[in-house]
Amino acid sequence: MASDPQFSLVQDTALPAHRANRVCAACSYARQPSDHAPAWQCPRCQVVYDKHMPGSTAERAHLGYVYETGLGEPQDLAHAANWYAKAARQGNSTGLYSLGMLYAGGAQGFEKDPVRAYLLLDLAQRMYQNQREQQTVASEVPVDGKSAAWVGGTLQSLEKNMSPVQLVKAKALAADWRPGQALPVP
Repeated sequence: MASDPQFSLVQDTALPAHRANRVCAACSYARQPSDHAPAWQCPRCQVVYDKHMPGSTAERAHLGYVYETGLGEPQDLAHAANWYAKAARQGNSTGLYSLGMLYAGGAQGFEKDPVRAYLLLDLAQRMYQNQREQQTVASEVPVDGKSAAWVGGTLQSLEKNMSPVQLVKAKALAADWRPGQALPVP
């Protein structure tokens, strides 16, 4: 890790080694225990200083967003897709949705692929619904419904440009997939 130019470890002699503070090489901000940014991102300037493997699927999807938008890092859609796919393989609805949108719109470097887009967006909607059911049962707090509406609208748009065979294929692949498996390829 010390070879990564985006971050360095600063040892505070009063703290044990496992509680070393990260210092951002871009803005020299020393991470504080009270910071709310993901552990792999500078809370001040949003530079990604630990690119190895964010822990949660939400962090992986967020790292995809960082690369897709160029937030604190150079924009790189291939890296974005890679991080979205890592989140998506574990059933993260945001990762599935974002990867699906890259194929739905034919983003730079991605051939427009309505079958793959439909498949990923259908999976995103299913994972979102599962998450909503689990959160509602567990905490009685409903999940924000905007994402599901966006997915539904995009699925309807894609259906208009797909043949019946393509639609059946995408739905069948989505129905057979489970989190932890490789993403299906149409």
